[in-house]
Amino acid sequence: MKNLKYGLDEIPKFAELLSLSFYWLVVITPILIIGGRIVSDFHFSDAFEKTIYVQKVFFVSGLTILFQILFGHRLPLISGPSAILIAGIYAINDYFASYTSMAICGLFVFFLATKGKVYSLQKLFTQKIVALVFLFIIITLLPLVLDLITSEGDLTFNVAFSIIFVSSLLILTKLLRGFWASNLLLVALFSGTVIYLLIFPRSFEIIEPYFAGFQFHFSFRFEVFISFLFFYLALIVNDVSSIYSVAKMIEAEKIDERISRGLSITGLSNFLSGILSVVGTVNYAMSPGIIASTRSASRFALLPVAFMLILFSFFPILIHCFAMIPKTVIASVFIYVLCYQCIFALKSLKIEGFGSFLTILISILVCFSITFAPKWVFENIPDVLEPVVGNGFIAGLLVAIIFERVLRKKDKFISETRGHGKEGSG
Repeated sequence: MKNLKYGLDEIPKFAELLSLSFYWLVVITPILIIGGRIVSDFHFSDAFEKTIYVQKVFFVSGLTILFQILFGHRLPLISGPSAILIAGIYAINDYFASYTSMAICGLFVFFLATKGKVYSLQKLFTQKIVALVFLFIIITLLPLVLDLITSEGDLTFNVAFSIIFVSSLLILTKLLRGFWASNLLLVALFSGTVIYLLIFPRSFEIIEPYFAGFQFHFSFRFEVFISFLFFYLALIVNDVSSIYSVAKMIEAEKIDERISRGLSITGLSNFLSGILSVVGTVNYAMSPGIIASTRSASRFALLPVAFMLILFSFFPILIHCFAMIPKTVIASVFIYVLCYQCIFALKSLKIEGFGSFLTILISILVCFSITFAPKWVFENIPDVLEPVVGNGFIAGLLVAIIFERVLRKKDKFISETRGHGKEGSG
């Protein structure tokens, strides 16, 4: 990429390093808050337990970014809670079995990365399938978002607040530029919380400093493990495409090796997440926009960010404030994020004939129907099949892959990575 002020391995001057690090920090912080709160609100009702969960989200994400920058892909990429895994946790609804499967699948990802087997997924995950995966995530998470909006306060007001707030954010996206546009999520969380609490004031309880780490309980269920394998196949594709897009943008060397190392760290990070019973991480695809706006591709600007996130995780009073953000505000900001994910997915979809149209339409209908079907529909399904057949994401993904393979010829993966890496030191 031309016109970069700082290259990949260049260290900015101290003042600029702090400025760039702060920029990255205010981008990643609201994402961690939203991801942590979405899952913790689903798991727990107690604010103390939510605080502990969000603490662990910050800790794992900070540690992951640190190891990615030093030993993994070594690119200016941020990592955080995976929307795919959030959808999986919500769909499976088995706390211990989900995190046990997450830990095992993390090792599975690590094995694939170190053995160079990840490229075989190119045959399954075409550009159309990847775009559909993003749509399946949105559909699967809709019931969770609706639960957050309707679970506290006045139902009518919450719905009205969410509609007006999301609409305002979408309008502001078109009007704002520079710093305010890049940090709209943080502004939205703060302003939304202030507005909501002015209407529905509540008391806050100060908690004592505390950090809960190892709370793992091994609970293996084969059907849950198979379900999470599907989620992790989608996560791998997401991770690879994020690493590839940034590496190509800044013309990094040895892209294949960066992908393998980056995916290895992602696998180990998800193993740790499973052990700590917290949602696993993935590399985010938003980094190219930040690089373009700051004109800096220095990976070292993310090192202070990683240390700050880890440090934040040991300050429960600070995290507790994040855990007290009203559910309706969290849900509304999350809807805004999903809107942009939907736009990306729709732009990536390619309808090339009737077979392509059938693949898209039927798989979306299957995902939507199963996600919103009453629970009694699945009562007679064997327990071993329910997490797969009764899961809208997995069912839609299977239908999409089958239709794609049967109705049309092979398509290219989102990015053909082999052969594109430049020679030289990575």
